[in-house]
Amino acid sequence: MCTKKTPANFGQAQRLLEQLRLDFLEELPERLNIIEADVLRLGKPASSDGAFEECFRQVHSLKGSAGTHGIPFISRICHHLENGLSQLKSDANPAWVDMFLRHVDLMRRAGDQACHQSHQEQVDFHTLEGELEQLQRQRCCGKKTALIVEDSSLMSGLYQACLAELPVALHMETDGLEALTHLLREKYDFVIMGAQTRPLNGTALLYALRASGGCNDGIPVLMVTSASKPRFVAGMAPDFLLRKNRDLSERLQNVVRDIVQPPPVDTAP
Repeated sequence: MCTKKTPANFGQAQRLLEQLRLDFLEELPERLNIIEADVLRLGKPASSDGAFEECFRQVHSLKGSAGTHGIPFISRICHHLENGLSQLKSDANPAWVDMFLRHVDLMRRAGDQACHQSHQEQVDFHTLEGELEQLQRQRCCGKKTALIVEDSSLMSGLYQACLAELPVALHMETDGLEALTHLLREKYDFVIMGAQTRPLNGTALLYALRASGGCNDGIPVLMVTSASKPRFVAGMAPDFLLRKNRDLSERLQNVVRDIVQPPPVDTAP
């Protein structure tokens, strides 16, 4: 039988959450030291796939922990660092190591700032958010940015492979709800989404994005589906509906090429 929580119980729960948050912040410098050492190893010629995987694992673990303990800004930094690591693995560029170290430094400063405020207070990361946006612009190097929302590693790999030659910086997300958070906070040029993502599927994510009134509500949406006749609310269909068949790679590549490299406008009279 459920019982109503008393104010005392509520206060105890709040104190427990605050203690867990403080424990996380106390452990953060050591975890960042480990990530920093892993990043430095990536800059060495003898770095292996195992080094990438370990670094990625550490960053991914920290992303989840930061979100759990109420510091989503650190989770955002980890998300961008994950994307950079994925791109570095497929297109090695030692110059990126310095940029990754700057991400680590940004997390250290965010942790220091969070240490001086309680769990109930809203930490203002405005200045640090501006620095994160600047880092992202530098990493993209003038390329168009796309968010790929796909929980299938096979399909994500296919998207990355067929778009590798185009001037696009790809950001990856496996969770539909997390993807919506990114789309509400960060500017992208277009989004590619699988229809069956969880816990928010592609259709629900599309509707939420279009109704958000945010910075990405009007960007092109490419949805990949295996359904033969998907249905959408009037006026809310994706801009491009791509079916999973033998022509998917070619079709996706052509659509994205038109987005990032539109044909010149004929101005002749």
